[in-house]
Amino acid sequence: MKEVTTAQAKHMTAPCPVANMCTRNDEGITNIAPISFYTFLSLKHDIICFEAGKSKYTSKLLVKTGEVAITIPGEAIAEQTMACGKCSGRDVDKAAEYGIEMMSVEGFDVQIPVHSRVALMCSLQDIYDIGEDCGYLFICKIEKALVDESEKAIFDIAGNASKLGPVQG
Repeated sequence: MKEVTTAQAKHMTAPCPVANMCTRNDEGITNIAPISFYTFLSLKHDIICFEAGKSKYTSKLLVKTGEVAITIPGEAIAEQTMACGKCSGRDVDKAAEYGIEMMSVEGFDVQIPVHSRVALMCSLQDIYDIGEDCGYLFICKIEKALVDESEKAIFDIAGNASKLGPVQG
């Protein structure tokens, strides 16, 4: 075996699951931020975590509202999901800009993309600062889990966010 960087190792573990972090701003607009750094921490206690940069709009909204929807985008919105990662929700209503149809979930203020394979409606439990030049690790409680089995989940095929698509085979 040879030694590689962590980034190179990540590429070797592709395909990686992709999720959209959906948060809500004061005007009721849902911000959609694609991310592939998340994991379930406990199924017994319905806990999930993810990392986001301290200055990211998603982080600021989650800290303020305490609510996030973690959705697994379907194949129908793969291109729009990629586009959402290239701009900030501070400046753009991403759903409107990229034609992502949204829907409400009873009991939650955050809307989710219609073409989602899975939607995890979460409340913020804890935040850890993971370094000056890094971000925050968000620990969230899954309050409600929804699935649409007709949607094909997309993955980061190359491990570097250059191509999103369903896993074949």
